[in-house]
Amino acid sequence: MLPCGDGFKQASAPVSSKKHKQQEDRVKRDDSLGTSPNIPSAACRTALLQLLQSALWGRAPQEQAFQGLTRADWQSIFLTAQAQTVMALAFQAFEFLPDELLPDDALLTRWMVQVEQAEQHSRHMNEALASLCEFFTTRGLQPVVLKGQSLARLYQHPLARECGDIDLHFSIPGQAAQALRALRDAGVHPQAKPDGSHLYSWQDVPVEHHPRLTDLASPFARRRLSGMLSRFPSQSVALGMGTHAQIMVPEPTVSLFIQSTHILKHAMGWGIGLRQMADLAVSLSCQTSQIDGRAYQRACSQAHLLQWNGLLHGFLTQCLGLPLQRLPYADRLFDSQPLQERVWRDGNFGLLHTTRIASQSSWRSKCRTAVSMLRHARFGWTYAPAETLFTALQLMAGQFSTGALHTDDHNE
Repeated sequence: MLPCGDGFKQASAPVSSKKHKQQEDRVKRDDSLGTSPNIPSAACRTALLQLLQSALWGRAPQEQAFQGLTRADWQSIFLTAQAQTVMALAFQAFEFLPDELLPDDALLTRWMVQVEQAEQHSRHMNEALASLCEFFTTRGLQPVVLKGQSLARLYQHPLARECGDIDLHFSIPGQAAQALRALRDAGVHPQAKPDGSHLYSWQDVPVEHHPRLTDLASPFARRRLSGMLSRFPSQSVALGMGTHAQIMVPEPTVSLFIQSTHILKHAMGWGIGLRQMADLAVSLSCQTSQIDGRAYQRACSQAHLLQWNGLLHGFLTQCLGLPLQRLPYADRLFDSQPLQERVWRDGNFGLLHTTRIASQSSWRSKCRTAVSMLRHARFGWTYAPAETLFTALQLMAGQFSTGALHTDDHNE
């Protein structure tokens, strides 16, 4: 699938200032790829990225990336794709590879079975989402679907976008509380989290209600951006993927900002994965003509996120093959190596990290979250100093007492 948005915006070639280059070098020295046994080899990383580029843009991968791969290499590629939750997406590229470059039959069969399971899970997720949205809309409530299935619908193979949970936000004043009351009346009892979010299960699918649209930590940035959010109201779209449901989703410019800040939040913490990067690449490709690049750039400038975007956009173009013309504005791109290290070393919300244990106690989880953020403080100060500062302030104010900074497992 070629990029499906209309209209092109010119972007500058990658360039970074001498001062920022020095900052990047310091980050690289601190975040060496060689320090973690979980990091796949360079050949395996290259092959996986080629599979993803092929699946995202509907073109044949570079065959030389797969020549000479051993059975152990393919096993590493499969396990990495699985941990990064892009296993089903990467599988879509096999149709472009000749038989002699494919993995062996045993692994290929295993891969096919797990892809089918992922697609079945996506179908169940869509049914649950359609049911939940109908539950709220019949009561006069208007949930906005964040990330997840609101982005899956943009893929050429939507069911291959592996899903996690359902994220909702109620923008209309008073509706968030009404939604919780409606759930309790129906026998569903959401669990309140210290950050104001609420968690529950709907048809065996985890659901989270978010008090805010974005993950911005800075209260000043949130106030400055409130005007932009009001100028770009959410939209009703068809969920598709075998359903007849209509869902409310953020306007594309706002969705872009939500995704960027979400990736930043986790890149500064436990880690971020390839699935979220693929989501952003697909959003930019398919919604180019719908994104107000000037408004987005102005919002990022007000939030002091332009340096972060330079790194993030560098990753999308250098690793996932997003055409420069699909970027929302002409950007000064930075070497994406520091972000690559965060992706490959810790993976999808830190699931590759050996110290991340899902069953650990709440207190121990908070301690490890704090340590993780401190360990990556230089990364944050280099690319998003304001957000790093306010994230640290939130951490000091409430992480060890009330857990106010909610950075536990997120599936989306």
